[in-house]
Amino acid sequence: MMHGFMGRCYKWCHNKSLGQLLLRLALGGFFIAHGVSKLINMKDMIGVFGQWGFAPYWAKVVTASELVAGLAFVLGAFVWRGAVLVIGEMAVAVYLFIIPNTAGQDF
Repeated sequence: MMHGFMGRCYKWCHNKSLGQLLLRLALGGFFIAHGVSKLINMKDMIGVFGQWGFAPYWAKVVTASELVAGLAFVLGAFVWRGAVLVIGEMAVAVYLFIIPNTAGQDF
């Protein structure tokens, strides 16, 4: 039996629900912040996406998916659907930008 601080810490530090809440809030805040920043600078984002070879439509889709997924994470509703949105978005980003720019580099 644990006494003192460690006993109290053990009870709340090992709470699975608390860990999931903190993770959802952190990821949700991250994606909401990125979505809002894209929304505020939508004209610039459309230009950037155009330079990358994407239609303006995709800048709006990415912005909406980040906002929707972030809200889903923060609210704890439709979390899996939000995860699918950002996993798809990040998979495209890795395939188009990360892999080609790191090919042949030693880490």
